[in-house]
Amino acid sequence: METPPEFKYYLDPVSGSYEKVFAGSDRETLGSAVSFFDGEGDLKGFDVAVIGVKEGVNSPGNKGCAEAPDFIRKNLYGLSMVENPVSITDLGNVKGSSAKDKLVALKEICESLFAANVIPLVLGGSQDLTIALADALSSQKQKWSFTCIDAKIDYSDSDEDFNSENFIGRLLSENYNMISSVTVMGIQKYLCSASQLKFLENNYYSVIRLGEIKGDEIKSVEPYLRDADMISLDVSSVKGSDMPAQKGAMPNGLFADEICQLAWYAGLSDRLKAFGVFELNPINDNELSAGVSLASQIIWHFIEGVSKRYKDYPVRDIESYSIFIVHLDDYETDIRFFNNQVNGRWWVEVPSDEGMSVISCTEEDYVKATNNEIPEKWIFSLKKSAYKSAIKNNNLSDIDEK
Repeated sequence: METPPEFKYYLDPVSGSYEKVFAGSDRETLGSAVSFFDGEGDLKGFDVAVIGVKEGVNSPGNKGCAEAPDFIRKNLYGLSMVENPVSITDLGNVKGSSAKDKLVALKEICESLFAANVIPLVLGGSQDLTIALADALSSQKQKWSFTCIDAKIDYSDSDEDFNSENFIGRLLSENYNMISSVTVMGIQKYLCSASQLKFLENNYYSVIRLGEIKGDEIKSVEPYLRDADMISLDVSSVKGSDMPAQKGAMPNGLFADEICQLAWYAGLSDRLKAFGVFELNPINDNELSAGVSLASQIIWHFIEGVSKRYKDYPVRDIESYSIFIVHLDDYETDIRFFNNQVNGRWWVEVPSDEGMSVISCTEEDYVKATNNEIPEKWIFSLKKSAYKSAIKNNNLSDIDEK
């Protein structure tokens, strides 16, 4: 697919200058393998397209995040090349005289990338830019799933001016009919209001608190990332001592290795179509540029994940996996599980608005089912789609008490 002619009006090309940050030859850097957009070319064959958006006007108290894209590039491209082949193009920075102009341009750029099966990797800028990714996904006329990694819930039911701290309300209202599921991951409850949590609960959106990701528990959230079509990452989800380049100093949060692990899981997902890193403020970074360095390493892990994709479901037919049917005596129902025995991944069939659908799960979900314990994801999906009548004898009223 030829690069759309409007790209030259939407994008400012960037140079390939970077600082090598490891011992080795220049030929071994990630930057040496990146194709830098010069106004012409072909999108065909690329796996990932890097797009910078130097915009922070809608980020209260954090307008310095507009400087992040070029700071990230300078460090990112000096990291080593990932082991498996991955084709990357850097399209440059989005042009526009206003934040609205840049949102429109980013949306149209992403639509072209989706059509070419290229993953937009957006370097923000403020997190409200996620709106452009959402609108571009909805334009594909297929339902999609959204995951937000953040310490807070960027939602408000008041009449505040639109900004990066309330963008989720607009994202959901404008794309409501196209979004199949929403997960907000890494929240710190003391930073969230009761009304925000109630809003997510009432709409059957999944909430994963910070404590549910720490240590070995991080493996349990991989299925949520595997099911995401788009992931928006706010760097304030990371502990301030690990990520100084953010608004304020967060004493709690994800550790550096944990956020890199989540980014790796995200890249590994065969379903993921877009990934964005937002709210990084180089002006607030320490003298060692630790925040910018970590942001670069987060993105590096995402790219490595992309390079190691298994071509699993939905690329592969789910019926081609090993199938395990578990009968739950207490609920008089059967649940089908699917397992890729090569990599150990699991999926489960759940009720949905369209009848039955397949979502990712863990082996622990399967083991619980064999012990006559219905998986939480199954209950959640059932309640969300109001499919109680699908269960024989309609005995779901007992589920929460068993």
